[in-house]
Amino acid sequence: MGDQAEPQARGTVIPRRLLSAEPERLSAKEKRTMTRSRWLPLILLLAVACGGGDEPASPNAGGPATPQSPAATAAPEARGKPFEIVESATNISPSFTAGEFFVTWAAVMKNPNADLFGSFPTVVVTARDDQGAVVGTDDHVMESIPPGGTIAFASQVKATARPTTIDIAFKKVAWTKTQTKSADYPPFTAEKVAMKPDRVAGFTVTGDLRNPYAKPVEQLAVTALVRDAAGKLLGGRTTFVDALPARGTVPFSFTTGVVTGTGTKVDIVAVPWGGSPNTWNQLASP
Repeated sequence: MGDQAEPQARGTVIPRRLLSAEPERLSAKEKRTMTRSRWLPLILLLAVACGGGDEPASPNAGGPATPQSPAATAAPEARGKPFEIVESATNISPSFTAGEFFVTWAAVMKNPNADLFGSFPTVVVTARDDQGAVVGTDDHVMESIPPGGTIAFASQVKATARPTTIDIAFKKVAWTKTQTKSADYPPFTAEKVAMKPDRVAGFTVTGDLRNPYAKPVEQLAVTALVRDAAGKLLGGRTTFVDALPARGTVPFSFTTGVVTGTGTKVDIVAVPWGGSPNTWNQLASP
């Protein structure tokens, strides 16, 4: 078709005569055009390989996809009142290292929201010396707290010096709207509970834990709360039991740790734990 253009790289049009002509018969201007046209495809190829072009390269190109932040994909978190720490007790004992101490703590927490289910309620435990300096602190995350429900937990914090004050405070919780209510979450109960003094570890507590639900629970956190004759909380300890059958029982036995004061009775509080597929929100569903 005479001097019709040959299609080349986008944006470049080269007359057919230049593609077939011998170099010595071309003018200087035509030679420059021919040289630029031969290099252009290579330049474009290198630009693409190096990430050139109108669209920016992916920040993770060539690697696995970057997961989205849960905050970007999850439904907005419901707003509610912080859970309340209605009771707490602490005890201090020397550690195995000179000059260091163990601070054992027990706390009872209540959800003041009648229509919100709380996941991963977290408390911060802080021990301070007589100058107000922090000598030990720990964030403790629990499993869940149902609407209007009460849970308990006990654990310990290591302190680098003997503390004079110990504070247990609310830190955070993830609230979720629910159509369930407090009455849908009957507590796990303890039967045939016995409490015997232990010369080394406070008290040994034994009994049977009963499941009020029609579904089994794979794992539970069981907390013994030691009280004096007036009902004051003195301390406690949490252990874990497995394989609680639907409507059935499972035995437990553990020590409470040493407490300050005279313990005369014990309360048992149990909550489904993270290893169970049937945590509280599933147990309450039909």
